[in-house]
Amino acid sequence: FLAEYHCQEKKAGVTAKAPLILRKKAADGTEIVETRHLVTIRLMMRRRDDPDQLQPMGTLLGVLLHELAHLRHMNHGVNFAIFLNQIFGYATKIGVFRPGKHVSTIPSPWSWERAIFDRGGSIEEDELWAIF
Repeated sequence: FLAEYHCQEKKAGVTAKAPLILRKKAADGTEIVETRHLVTIRLMMRRRDDPDQLQPMGTLLGVLLHELAHLRHMNHGVNFAIFLNQIFGYATKIGVFRPGKHVSTIPSPWSWERAIFDRGGSIEEDELWAIF
Protein backbone atom coordinates (compact mmCIF):
# COMPACT_ATOMS: atom_id res chain seq x y z
CA PHE A 1 0.00 0.00 0.00
CA LEU A 2 1.07 3.57 -0.59
CA ALA A 3 -0.55 6.19 1.64
CA GLU A 4 -0.19 9.84 2.55
CA TYR A 5 1.57 10.61 5.82
CA HIS A 6 0.24 13.57 7.84
CA CYS A 7 2.22 16.73 7.09
CA GLN A 8 2.91 17.38 10.79
CA GLU A 9 4.62 14.01 11.37
CA LYS A 10 8.30 14.15 12.31
CA LYS A 11 9.47 11.82 9.54
CA ALA A 12 9.13 12.42 5.82
CA GLY A 13 8.17 8.80 5.24
CA VAL A 14 7.81 5.42 6.90
CA THR A 15 7.74 1.79 5.79
CA ALA A 16 5.87 -0.74 7.89
CA LYS A 17 6.00 -4.50 7.33
CA ALA A 18 3.46 -6.69 9.11
CA PRO A 19 3.41 -10.49 8.86
CA LEU A 20 0.34 -12.02 7.32
CA ILE A 21 -0.17 -15.72 8.13
CA LEU A 22 -2.13 -17.71 5.55
CA ARG A 23 -3.41 -21.17 6.43
CA LYS A 24 -4.57 -23.53 3.72
CA LYS A 25 -5.51 -27.18 3.44
CA ALA A 26 -3.59 -29.35 1.01
CA ALA A 27 -5.39 -31.94 -1.10
CA ASP A 28 -4.39 -34.63 1.43
CA GLY A 29 -5.90 -32.59 4.29
CA THR A 30 -2.64 -31.38 5.85
CA GLU A 31 -2.40 -27.75 6.83
CA ILE A 32 -0.07 -25.49 4.85
CA VAL A 33 1.07 -22.29 6.56
CA GLU A 34 2.48 -19.44 4.47
CA THR A 35 3.90 -16.22 5.82
CA ARG A 36 3.67 -13.15 3.64
CA HIS A 37 4.18 -9.53 4.56
CA LEU A 38 1.76 -6.69 4.21
CA VAL A 39 3.79 -3.58 3.47
CA THR A 40 2.65 0.02 3.80
CA ILE A 41 4.73 2.98 2.68
CA ARG A 42 3.56 6.37 3.88
CA LEU A 43 4.94 9.60 2.42
CA MET A 44 4.55 13.14 3.67
CA MET A 45 3.11 14.52 0.45
CA ARG A 46 2.30 18.02 1.73
CA ARG A 47 4.58 20.76 2.99
CA ARG A 48 4.66 21.31 6.75
CA ASP A 49 4.70 25.08 6.36
CA ASP A 50 1.81 25.10 3.86
CA PRO A 51 -0.34 21.91 3.86
CA ASP A 52 -2.19 23.13 0.76
CA GLN A 53 1.05 22.72 -1.23
CA LEU A 54 2.66 19.41 -2.23
CA GLN A 55 6.32 18.67 -1.60
CA PRO A 56 8.57 19.25 -4.63
CA MET A 57 9.06 16.24 -6.93
CA GLY A 58 12.70 15.80 -5.85
CA THR A 59 11.68 15.53 -2.20
CA LEU A 60 8.92 13.03 -2.98
CA LEU A 61 11.19 10.90 -5.16
CA GLY A 62 14.00 10.95 -2.61
CA VAL A 63 11.71 9.84 0.21
CA LEU A 64 9.95 7.23 -1.96
CA LEU A 65 13.22 5.67 -3.13
CA HIS A 66 14.48 5.66 0.47
CA GLU A 67 11.32 3.90 1.67
CA LEU A 68 11.49 1.39 -1.21
CA ALA A 69 15.00 0.45 -0.07
CA HIS A 70 13.47 -0.45 3.30
CA LEU A 71 11.58 -3.26 1.58
CA ARG A 72 14.90 -5.13 1.55
CA HIS A 73 16.77 -3.56 4.48
CA MET A 74 14.76 -2.31 7.46
CA ASN A 75 17.73 -0.39 8.92
CA HIS A 76 20.13 2.31 7.77
CA GLY A 77 23.23 0.13 7.67
CA VAL A 78 25.81 -0.06 4.91
CA ASN A 79 23.82 -2.70 2.98
CA PHE A 80 20.87 -0.30 2.97
CA ALA A 81 23.15 2.46 1.64
CA ILE A 82 24.50 0.22 -1.13
CA PHE A 83 21.00 -0.85 -2.15
CA LEU A 84 19.70 2.75 -2.03
CA ASN A 85 22.58 3.79 -4.29
CA GLN A 86 21.54 1.06 -6.76
CA ILE A 87 17.89 2.20 -6.66
CA PHE A 88 18.87 5.83 -7.29
CA GLY A 89 21.20 4.70 -10.08
CA TYR A 90 18.38 2.79 -11.79
CA ALA A 91 15.90 5.65 -11.33
CA THR A 92 18.46 7.99 -12.91
CA LYS A 93 19.18 5.58 -15.76
CA ILE A 94 15.51 5.33 -16.76
CA GLY A 95 14.98 9.09 -16.40
CA VAL A 96 12.71 9.07 -13.36
CA PHE A 97 15.26 10.86 -11.16
CA ARG A 98 17.39 13.73 -12.45
CA PRO A 99 20.31 14.74 -10.22
CA GLY A 100 20.82 18.48 -10.27
CA LYS A 101 17.29 19.12 -11.46
CA HIS A 102 15.54 17.44 -8.55
CA VAL A 103 16.23 19.07 -5.19
CA SER A 104 15.07 18.03 -1.75
CA THR A 105 13.49 20.37 0.77
CA ILE A 106 14.03 17.66 3.41
CA PRO A 107 17.74 16.80 3.12
CA SER A 108 18.95 13.62 4.77
CA PRO A 109 20.87 13.88 8.04
CA TRP A 110 23.41 11.38 6.65
CA SER A 111 26.19 12.58 4.36
CA TRP A 112 26.22 9.26 2.47
CA GLU A 113 22.51 9.61 1.62
CA ARG A 114 22.90 13.23 0.54
CA ALA A 115 25.76 12.13 -1.76
CA ILE A 116 23.59 9.36 -3.26
CA PHE A 117 20.80 11.90 -3.89
CA ASP A 118 23.11 14.58 -5.30
CA ARG A 119 24.87 12.15 -7.66
CA GLY A 120 21.86 10.06 -8.65
CA GLY A 121 23.26 6.78 -7.39
CA SER A 122 26.54 7.00 -9.30
CA ILE A 123 28.79 6.36 -6.30
CA GLU A 124 31.19 3.43 -6.48
CA GLU A 125 30.81 0.96 -3.62
CA ASP A 126 34.30 1.59 -2.17
CA GLU A 127 33.65 5.36 -2.13
CA LEU A 128 30.28 4.75 -0.47
CA TRP A 129 31.99 2.66 2.22
CA ALA A 130 34.43 5.54 2.83
CA ILE A 131 31.62 8.08 3.18
CA PHE A 132 29.62 5.73 5.39
